[in-house]
Amino acid sequence: MNLKRHRYFTPLIGLAAFSWLSFAQAATDCAVQTQIDEKECNALVEFYIRTDGANWENKTGWNVTNEPCDWYGVICEAGEDTELEETELEETDQPDDVPIPDDSSLEETSDAFIAESSLESLSKLTHLELSNNQLNGFIPESLGDLVNLTYLDLSINQLSRSIPKSLGNLINLMFLEMYDNQFSGSLPQSLGNLFNLTYLDLSSNQLSDSIPESLGMLSNLQSLYLYDNQFSGSIPESLGNLNRLQYLYLHDNQFSGAIPGTLGNLSNLEKLYLNNNQLSDSIPGSLGYLNSLQYLYLNNNQLSDSIPDSLGNLKNLVILRLDNNQLSRSIPYELGNLSNLMILRLDKNQLCESIPYSLGKLSNLVWFHINDNELCGDVPNSLKKLNKLVHVGGLMLKNNHLTSDQNAYQPDMIAWLDSLEPDWAKTQTLGCPLIYGVHDGGLNDSQFFRIDDDLEVKPMGSTYYGYDIEGLDMHPKTGVIYATSGDDSEIISSDDSDDDVEVKEDFESGAIYTFDKYESTLTYICRTGLGDLSAIAFHPRDNSLWAWAKGEGLFTININQIKDDVCAKTAKYLNSSAAVEAIAWDSQGKTLYGTSKKGKLYQYKNGVVTEKCNHIYFGAEALDTVVLNGEEFLLYASNAGRNTSIRLFDVETCSRIKNVTVPVSPYTDVEGMTFNIH
Repeated sequence: MNLKRHRYFTPLIGLAAFSWLSFAQAATDCAVQTQIDEKECNALVEFYIRTDGANWENKTGWNVTNEPCDWYGVICEAGEDTELEETELEETDQPDDVPIPDDSSLEETSDAFIAESSLESLSKLTHLELSNNQLNGFIPESLGDLVNLTYLDLSINQLSRSIPKSLGNLINLMFLEMYDNQFSGSLPQSLGNLFNLTYLDLSSNQLSDSIPESLGMLSNLQSLYLYDNQFSGSIPESLGNLNRLQYLYLHDNQFSGAIPGTLGNLSNLEKLYLNNNQLSDSIPGSLGYLNSLQYLYLNNNQLSDSIPDSLGNLKNLVILRLDNNQLSRSIPYELGNLSNLMILRLDKNQLCESIPYSLGKLSNLVWFHINDNELCGDVPNSLKKLNKLVHVGGLMLKNNHLTSDQNAYQPDMIAWLDSLEPDWAKTQTLGCPLIYGVHDGGLNDSQFFRIDDDLEVKPMGSTYYGYDIEGLDMHPKTGVIYATSGDDSEIISSDDSDDDVEVKEDFESGAIYTFDKYESTLTYICRTGLGDLSAIAFHPRDNSLWAWAKGEGLFTININQIKDDVCAKTAKYLNSSAAVEAIAWDSQGKTLYGTSKKGKLYQYKNGVVTEKCNHIYFGAEALDTVVLNGEEFLLYASNAGRNTSIRLFDVETCSRIKNVTVPVSPYTDVEGMTFNIH
């Protein structure tokens, strides 16, 4: 037997023994495997151990083989081949005297050849996908060593504890999904380092505390799902920097404070879910800039104040849910512009005034809930045009102050409403303001008041001393109340330093104000330079503001054009020194009526003034037009001391309606009045 040749095969025998040993112990040796970086391999093994890998539903290959790229849920990208200079052993005739190398030199040559011939770059571990695989335990910090990961999906498992800060090292990550686990604690600030991230879903966990501002640095993010957790505090302003964001789901948490106005910067946003939180304050008007928005969920919060008119700009909106908040004031007329809207829920708020006629343009509406508010007046006949409101429960009106009188509707309107909500009329109650007025308390002191549909007279706010408010009317589209002052606007009081010294404080004569019927506050708008503005009336068709100035005549004023504190006077229609106390347009905008203290009723029609009625029981200083059961009347205040009341007057017969009298006690000098048509 040739001993040297026997020794030549010794390495092969040793190699076979090693392979058998590795297979027998059935454990991954990260130092030996050649697919990925050893550090990444160790991270996978630790992850397997820390997440109870032995009990995974599918654990094929994990901690068994030395090929981690073949393990279940692991995806690698091949690295680029390295150019090698390989020394090939050629079969040539060898002289008989060439010595056979000893074992050591042969072993070295063999190892060098194996190493040299197998040299190539490592694969990149890019995907780790183990969703719904019964992972338990926690994520170790070493998972942050998988620096080539672009996709990490550990969703629908039982992972717990906190999300490790080291995940912020995965700067190549584009998709991170770990929803439906049991993670707790805060989100690490380090997640803001993942600048390549386009998709982040950590929903349905037990994460708490506030969202870190650093998430606003994820400039490539398109989807952010953090719903169904225990996040608290305010929503970060920095989220408004995510200008590629399309989906923002923050619902079912404990967020408080205001909705950041910066969210209006998210021009690509299609879905915004902020419902089921504790958000308060008003809805920012900037949300009306989200032209791509299709779904807006703000329901089940504590939002207050009015619904912004700007939401009417969201032409692509399909669902608008503002229900179960504390929203007040009127429903914006502009919501009628949302032509694609299918679901509109405004129920369970404190909305008041009437339902805008414009909502009848929402031809795609399938669900329309406005129940449990303070809405008043007639349900507009325009709603009957909503042809897709065909099933019971599609329209919800109950628990408001809406009119159920059949005389207020077209013949089939009541039947249509009853078919959608049979018991709606039985739930309506009184409680709507019918009339707003202003009383002269003497010495030019002005007290605003309202009369509800239960005929109760209620003061609105405190007395405005010295303002001399004379005219009052409501904008026919917006429902805003405007007021004007006479020429006696001043207040006389004592100097604090000397009670015997009178101090005169002048207010602007002939000024225009708005009166907030919700907050009972008077706000100065502009001056006119006309002295005594005794009466105003909005035209019911073009919304222009007409005003009578004593000693001057009849003007129109543009309240939207103000320069140097002066409202523009657009035209003078009549030059007159007559002492007209109140004016009002008819419902068609064809005739303007005016009254004097001497009991005369004038009409201005086609540019001509005529006396319509005399001795009309008036002496009226307040006037407005009302339509009741299809008939038009003038509503006037008869100032007669303790017997002051508001009455109806039939212009055609020049007679008052005797059985309609609304006492206004304790107010005895009503200077201005407007009927609540909104």
